[in-house]
Amino acid sequence: MASILAVAMVVYVGEAICISVYQHQRNRLRVMMQGALVGLVFTKTLQSQSNNHDRGKSVTLMNTDVDSLSGIGRMAHDIWAYFLELAIGMVILTSQVGWLSPVPLVIIVFCSRVSKYVAQHMHGRQKEWNAATQNRLSMITAFLGLIKTIKLLGISGSIAKYVASLRSTEIERAKSVRWIMVGYNASANFLGIFAPAITMILCGVLSQSNHSTIDAETAFTTIAVLSMVIHPANIIMTIIPRVVATFASFKRLQNYLLEAPRQDQRVVLKDKPERLLPHGSTAAAALARMLYDECDIVILDDPFSSLGGRTEDQVINNLFGPEGIFRTRRSTVFWITNATSRQRCDPRELSHKGAWALERMGFSPDASGKVMSDDFHESGQVDAEASQLDAQKKKAKELDTRLDLNRKTGNLSLYGYYFKSAGLFNAIFMIGCTATYSFFITFPHYWLKRWTEADQNVEWLYMMVYGLLALFAWVPTNGTMWSTFMLVTPRSGLFLHSKAPLSFFATSDIGVILNRFSQDIQLVDRDLPAAFQSLSNQIFELLLQVALLLAVQKLLLLTIPLCFVVICLVARVYFRTSRQVRIEELASRSAVFSQIVETRWLNLVLDLMVAAISVAIIALALFLRSTTTGAAVGVALNIILVTNTTIVRLVESWADFEVSLGAIERLKSLDEEIQKEDRPGEDNIPKTS
Repeated sequence: MASILAVAMVVYVGEAICISVYQHQRNRLRVMMQGALVGLVFTKTLQSQSNNHDRGKSVTLMNTDVDSLSGIGRMAHDIWAYFLELAIGMVILTSQVGWLSPVPLVIIVFCSRVSKYVAQHMHGRQKEWNAATQNRLSMITAFLGLIKTIKLLGISGSIAKYVASLRSTEIERAKSVRWIMVGYNASANFLGIFAPAITMILCGVLSQSNHSTIDAETAFTTIAVLSMVIHPANIIMTIIPRVVATFASFKRLQNYLLEAPRQDQRVVLKDKPERLLPHGSTAAAALARMLYDECDIVILDDPFSSLGGRTEDQVINNLFGPEGIFRTRRSTVFWITNATSRQRCDPRELSHKGAWALERMGFSPDASGKVMSDDFHESGQVDAEASQLDAQKKKAKELDTRLDLNRKTGNLSLYGYYFKSAGLFNAIFMIGCTATYSFFITFPHYWLKRWTEADQNVEWLYMMVYGLLALFAWVPTNGTMWSTFMLVTPRSGLFLHSKAPLSFFATSDIGVILNRFSQDIQLVDRDLPAAFQSLSNQIFELLLQVALLLAVQKLLLLTIPLCFVVICLVARVYFRTSRQVRIEELASRSAVFSQIVETRWLNLVLDLMVAAISVAIIALALFLRSTTTGAAVGVALNIILVTNTTIVRLVESWADFEVSLGAIERLKSLDEEIQKEDRPGEDNIPKTS
């Protein structure tokens, strides 16, 4: 008995450690690829024409396309690993069911035809979706740069309708991709649900033909081995369309990197050092050559510092004076100097913004009476405007601080806010489908136990019901995918903020605003509905799995308080840091390494906890043989195999859902925290001519 327990501990604990190390290294690869791709796009943007930036191409590449390509390394390693696992599973399955082992492969081949169809039609539709996203972001970028002009012209309503139409077009493009994904998931779920059912029914038919019944050892061993075959096959089928979908992003990124760089047509003439002239004469000669070229735009980098006092005054007067050369030629001059005393030449030419800029750079108007004379009485107005801008930024910072406090503990109002945006009926329908699927996917384990204990005369009834349970599980899971992608996602995706005042755009950086329109909306479109569906799915599955475990092993009731305490402690520590870190990663893309560390820690802790429960089940079966049966132990161990994954996915899905709600939190703050710019009676928009 001791040797059996030791082997069980080595298997379960070793599996937990190996999986944690593998996933940690896999995530490191993802981060390195993401950083490399972002660096390539950024470097290419600096060398590209400005119109590429105006079209929003670089913004889309850094958000949507880089996120799609960053997981290609993980998928490459998963493919060969799951192929190896599939081969090992087929060998073990053959030893259990003999010539029935190819049955799952036949179903896999059938489902692969659907996967092939998805791969053929995914590339073009994904490309259209990304193009629509880029078009929306490029228009938003252009409008943000002209937001003040748009408000003054009274065309903000028309612009808002145009942006909304772009958003609607983007969602319509996304629907074609989502319909394909719904059909593909129906095929993948058909494999996972019907392959065990068909295999077990054929085993029952074979047993009936031999005038025997299927025993518990063969039944539950076959179910366990089928998970080693079906799960990797499902993952492989899932990866293929995702790899094909990333080709669209890869092609867009490759075409962008292969574009011809911007060629600078300007010719820079290098000044030859005049060794025979003193330094002051050399500077005067350089100025003379520049004047003979009659340039419209001149950049002077402190050219008068080497001249004498009187000579410097005379040269400056000849250049910038009332009859100076630059004034008569109407040249634009950028004069960079740290000698503030030389700015007294016609100070009225300094603009208000120029005076404010000088003050911001460290040249205070009050530092020298000679520099800022009474002619600069306008500087008080500039200071007032700057102070007002500082106050607005301080208020925005206080708003971010309040949001950070909510991020640490979560905000239950966000759940209701999201359900309202997604539609209450849509959310209830999806939750109902999820609950139905969870019941019919878990109950067959208990029904198989009853089957193995039943008499041979009623075995046909158990086989028929076993097949119907598979059908009843497959139908609601398709309803879940359809409601998620076709009901919840489109409606919540249309929930955009449109009430931000002009002061918000004036006090917020354009990158922050674009992040809300790109990264946050991408979360609402792609991550949030999937996280919500996964969270509800894992909750119902875990409840039913725990109930089934207690039904077959009542002594496991003693482990529930301990497991509950462990999960609560893990969730408390995990959510305290994970949610805040991940939201900051969405805002700055800077805390990814912390996310990797804490995610692997979560998986390791939960895997070790499930390993302890598995060893406890084996110990109970060894020491309490008289009070348990082989079928009960088989049900418990098979449930533990899926409970391990369910618990980890539950906590991760909850964290992902909370993180994705950060997008809803930022959008919600615009409606609740930022006051409207219009006062009562000032909300009339003039008609455009």
